[in-house]
Amino acid sequence: MILLGTYIFLIYSRAPEVIGAYVGALHLPMILMGILCLCCIVSGSLSETLSSRPGMAQLAFTAWMVCCIPLSVWPGGSFHTVFFVWPPAFITFVVVAALVSTVKDSERLARSMALGVVAILATYLIFGHRYGAGRAGTSIGTMGNPNLFALQLLMGIPFCLYRVSLSGIMSLKGFFYS
Repeated sequence: MILLGTYIFLIYSRAPEVIGAYVGALHLPMILMGILCLCCIVSGSLSETLSSRPGMAQLAFTAWMVCCIPLSVWPGGSFHTVFFVWPPAFITFVVVAALVSTVKDSERLARSMALGVVAILATYLIFGHRYGAGRAGTSIGTMGNPNLFALQLLMGIPFCLYRVSLSGIMSLKGFFYS
């Protein structure tokens, strides 16, 4: 579960992008993804996950995207999205669905997401700048796009609020997540 939490934190916080801008390519999320896939296979929960209703819906959506490539307006872009952008998202779904089995596991992942939001805000405080009309972003990676920066923060707010509700707003932990 620690590996899954670390993986979720890394992909949500975009930490490899920030570190990679100074050190070089950081392939830790890809390595963790491979290890987590092996854990799913060894535990036997992979087939159960893919045969569940959400798993079958994800498989059907993937098949639908592949079928739509020849009919798309920009087939090259669609091919790239389906075969290079979609697989990490699909694998993340499978890994999370297969390895999260208790409420405690879900709370740990919520903590990882909340810490990812804190890391995004810390990245903004260090590398951030404002664009015109009050738009904010960072000078590194995908968070340089103000729309993606705002999307990451908006998607992370429920996880921060959940952590605050568990620890209380007046506690140090609650203040940290708020």
